[in-house]
Amino acid sequence: MARLINIDSILGQIPAGEKERLRSVSVDGARYWIKRYDCEDRPGYKLLHKVISVLPIPAWSKQSEPVDAAGAVARELRKIDAFRAIGFKTAKTVYSDEVMVIAKDAGVGLDHEMKALREAGNKVAHDEILCEAAYVLGLVHAAGLVHGRPHIRDMFRRGRKIGFLDFEEEPETVMPIAFAQARDCWLFFLFAADLALLPGTGQKAWQRYTENAPADLLLALREIFAFWHRVIWPLKLLRLTGFSSDLRRIVKADEILENAFRKN
Repeated sequence: MARLINIDSILGQIPAGEKERLRSVSVDGARYWIKRYDCEDRPGYKLLHKVISVLPIPAWSKQSEPVDAAGAVARELRKIDAFRAIGFKTAKTVYSDEVMVIAKDAGVGLDHEMKALREAGNKVAHDEILCEAAYVLGLVHAAGLVHGRPHIRDMFRRGRKIGFLDFEEEPETVMPIAFAQARDCWLFFLFAADLALLPGTGQKAWQRYTENAPADLLLALREIFAFWHRVIWPLKLLRLTGFSSDLRRIVKADEILENAFRKN
């Protein structure tokens, strides 16, 4: 018989008046995460979004519509339900209201797993996790879903399966699904290219991803790649040493996709 979860005990561990974005608590031997959506007042972001939305920029570069706390909670729950309905692992939600979601601890975060392997000097196993994550993301896209920001820290392992967390963006509402998925892929390889420890890992991850990725997604991804390739090729030629971390990621991801598209 499943144990009843004492929500009052979980809520009782939130200090009065506190609005911490993310907090973990332990109740009856189980760990829970409390995620609040009323902590970030971003009027500047909302204004910027309105300005950008009317500019002649590529559709895939647009951000999800800004929403209030209740809208953010609804979006997170909606995407969790969509992923779970297909069979993908997500954190189990035990409570939600207009400003917060409480979920049971999902499992071992891939970022923590990779950190342990880095510290142990196991580069092969470390990079294999990136390839595993790429494969599962391909399955997500083949199922018609979009994560929104598939960073390694937003993935976890439960048993042998990789699951997903933190559905804070919904690009599929402001662009065609193929471009929203291609944006997912682009962002994933931005992160993965920078995390890989061994040469060739990016290409291996790409091969695993494309085992399942939809054809229309790959066409959309070519458009995103072509845009960034034109933007950054002078910097790649110069091989500037003062790259910011974001620019370094873009350059590395560009090299992975350039090599991949050249072969196809």
